[in-house]
Amino acid sequence: MLINRENVDLKKYIYKIFKIIMLTSFWSCFTLVILFYFQGKLISISVFVKSLVVLKHDYTHHLGFLNTLIKVYIFYMLIFCCYKTDKKIFKFFSVVIFILAFSNKFIGMSLNLVALILGKYTYLNFYIDYLFRYSIFSRNTVLALAYFILGMIAYNYVNKIKSLKFNFILLGWVTLFLSMLFLTLYGILRSNNDLTYDIVYSEYDNIFTLFMVIAIFLITLNYKGTSSFGEVIRCVSENTFGIYVIHWILIEVYKLYFDSKFIVYPIIIFFVSLLISKFFKKIPVFKYFFKV
Repeated sequence: MLINRENVDLKKYIYKIFKIIMLTSFWSCFTLVILFYFQGKLISISVFVKSLVVLKHDYTHHLGFLNTLIKVYIFYMLIFCCYKTDKKIFKFFSVVIFILAFSNKFIGMSLNLVALILGKYTYLNFYIDYLFRYSIFSRNTVLALAYFILGMIAYNYVNKIKSLKFNFILLGWVTLFLSMLFLTLYGILRSNNDLTYDIVYSEYDNIFTLFMVIAIFLITLNYKGTSSFGEVIRCVSENTFGIYVIHWILIEVYKLYFDSKFIVYPIIIFFVSLLISKFFKKIPVFKYFFKV
């Protein structure tokens, strides 16, 4: 989904949207059946049928990203037409999306930081709705559109960026390090005031997360992927969807038999998910369920 193409094949995108909907329904039912089986529960027909259209919390809620992807595909055609007909409107829309996506967390973090430094009003939660009330999109949709537009712009101007005489790798590493440092220090500062700060699952709309994404783009700008490490990256990229739909099943099954999460636990889940995806993609009947 790029903006530098000549036109959009509407039939192709309608088919893609329909395919994602079908994949979401399939993996919702499959995940529910597998987890109910390992938990020793009976799944009723009503619950099974409902899982075709409604994601069940603590079982298939991770598939919500597929719902967001569907929305991105739908709005892509509007964004594409906007870019082709009037770039000023496209820029205006992009700026508004970025403000809606990142302003709330930025304002909240800034006010919390001031409160922590002053030692006053630290009990208050400044993460409230400042500008998001004006959004017609959900939080996840706004974030997805923001990162998606950023990727579209970066890909469209990648050659112009490369032509600039600048050390983008150094800039990328410095940006990545500072973003991680500031986010970590902010988390420690809040944790020292008896506040729990989640820097993983709730930080998609964090300005430092945005900087990290830009930093990774700059670091890999001139990477050709010809080394053995490049083959590993290519293998993972070809199986990202399989890893995505399988990993949650493995996590939930793991929690049924083990209590502790040792340090290599995420790595094991990741590589087992990767192996399962690679295995089933080699089987003609199943390979269509492991790619979008």
